[in-house]
Amino acid sequence: MKNLACLSHVLFVSLALVGCGGDGPTESPSTSGDDDNSAGDDASVTVGLTLGSAGSESSGGSGGGSSGGSSSAEGTSTSPETTDPTVADSGTSAAEGSSSGGSDGGSTSTTGDLGNTIYEVQDGTLAEGADVEINGVVVTGIASNGIYAEEPGGGEYSGVFVFATGGPDLSGAQLGDVVNFTGVTAEYMGNTEVDLTNGTFEIVSNGTPLDAETIDAMLLGDDTTAEPWEGVLVRVEGDLSVTMVAGSNEFVVNDGTNDIRVDDFLYEAPTSGDFAGFDVGASFTAIAGPLNYFNSQFKLAARGAEDFEGYAAP
Repeated sequence: MKNLACLSHVLFVSLALVGCGGDGPTESPSTSGDDDNSAGDDASVTVGLTLGSAGSESSGGSGGGSSGGSSSAEGTSTSPETTDPTVADSGTSAAEGSSSGGSDGGSTSTTGDLGNTIYEVQDGTLAEGADVEINGVVVTGIASNGIYAEEPGGGEYSGVFVFATGGPDLSGAQLGDVVNFTGVTAEYMGNTEVDLTNGTFEIVSNGTPLDAETIDAMLLGDDTTAEPWEGVLVRVEGDLSVTMVAGSNEFVVNDGTNDIRVDDFLYEAPTSGDFAGFDVGASFTAIAGPLNYFNSQFKLAARGAEDFEGYAAP
């Protein structure tokens, strides 16, 4: 999350609106007004970003600005997610995830190993717009427009959203897969990403899904302490009572002290049918998912019913 990138992205989106007729955020490149993971009729278009002979960014749109979710190349436009927990039907919807390039799980990298890591992408070692080649990381979440990937060692700064709409085909990726990819670092709506629009993707092997790292819910209550966990598969536990359900199917839980927002980017718990009677007053003992950042909010992007523990109906 880099503040300057937000300004640059606003400028780019303004241009994109004129040139493409699109609008909205990265984590969900489509245009439903209700949520951030259902496709809309007004598909977004990725424009701009090309790589020069040395792999660096060149003209043809704007510089690379990037989950949950997202057109990291700042060329994909989407509809905004809910920003106020009290406002319904203002979420974004995710793109269908179809992308060109790659085959049989992805294309093989054509550049030398740059020796980059997700840690360097997230901790600021690598500047926005830098070319990266990242190898041997694990898939921790799957969206229609990309994946979450994490360093096997875990910890702070170990995870990132990888945006791929218009780039290599990631449709064969599964949780636990070990993957390699090349792309460009980017910021979108404050979320740090790797944009694969002009990059490569390769599934090295099928592996065992990583366990979520349990962290104190208090860390998610402040942007400064939550930032190192952006993109990382984390888990919070406690008496997590549902205090609000948005029209976009995001919801908020509180452990008695801290509010924790649960994203609908990868999975919509309220409408899934997995939790009978789900509503305000329902509770869980633990919730896990990659930590997304969108519309100035950190959110747990739960991936399915298995990311919720100890459900009790209201």
